[in-house]
Amino acid sequence: MTESGRASWWNTIGGLLTGVAAVITAIGALIGALHVVGVIGDTGTAAPSQNATGPGAGANPPPAGSPSRTSAGKVPIAPSVDGASSQGLFTISSITSADLESGIVGFGVPGQDFMVMPGGRAFVLKSTFMGTYFSTSGSDPRKETCVEALTTKRLGDLDIDADSLGRWWCVRTNEGHTGAITVKTVSVEEPRELVLGYVLWR
Repeated sequence: MTESGRASWWNTIGGLLTGVAAVITAIGALIGALHVVGVIGDTGTAAPSQNATGPGAGANPPPAGSPSRTSAGKVPIAPSVDGASSQGLFTISSITSADLESGIVGFGVPGQDFMVMPGGRAFVLKSTFMGTYFSTSGSDPRKETCVEALTTKRLGDLDIDADSLGRWWCVRTNEGHTGAITVKTVSVEEPRELVLGYVLWR
């Protein structure tokens, strides 16, 4: 092997080692960033679900967990809507996903209906690529009114801020069911917290 061939070979090894070191550094930075935002090391908390008492109410037991308390020390009450198959609360403080069918919030929840992104002066609810979307609703949601609203107007994202307290939105889940969410508690100051009441009709 000539001197120039030997030098070229060592230059290639050096470049390869530099590339491997860069990849390892990038992976370490990504892991650190995911840990900071709570993606790694935080499995999320399951929000308690309350079964409906109306006709067609589901008999599934509520997921484990306990409701968070508001700044006034009161436990938010889940909405009560007759005829809903399930209803309960989602308590959210960081980037997370929510699924109305299971009543669970957390990162990467199977069958998730929407993601919640806290930032600035609002929480942003982003519909998933699996077909979920929102629509505006009145103050007293019913399945029939939500089905009509979701047919006439579709929203991909919602901005939830202090003015959203008590408002309702209809939701079409990725499984094709009709639901509705309402803002029970919202705080955009640290520590951030959003409590959504939800109902689901099957």
